Amino acid sequence: GSTFFLTALSHMPQASVTAIVQALPLAVVATSSLRGERIGGRGWLCVCGGLAGVLAVVRPGASILSRYSLFALVAVAIMTLRDVVTRSLPAAVPSLLVAQFAALANMGVGGVLLLTSAGWQVRNRRAAAG
Repeated sequence: GSTFFLTALSHMPQASVTAIVQALPLAVVATSSLRGERIGGRGWLCVCGGLAGVLAVVRPGASILSRYSLFALVAVAIMTLRDVVTRSLPAAVPSLLVAQFAALANMGVGGVLLLTSAGWQVRNRRAAAG
């Protein structure tokens, strides 16, 4: 999720990306209800109010609808998946192990994106020094 978030952040206004990511708790609640957790009427009212707030800040229109806004939405989807999966782990699983797997996943995705990026070049030490 971090890779998609940072990509969106580097190509969109920070306020827009942040507003899109503010939908994360709403997505977690909605996903939790799909997994069988009971969300009461007040909970759904809060989700709807939060979604209205996100939409009021983002003001969806042609300017925000770009491929980079999709990167922010993918980041929200991945972070939602992370939160739901982490919540379903047994208490015996150490937090450090979960963090290590998350770091390895970020490193792997970042490495693949780095190698496939057209703008990346190996730094020439001699040119930089002199």
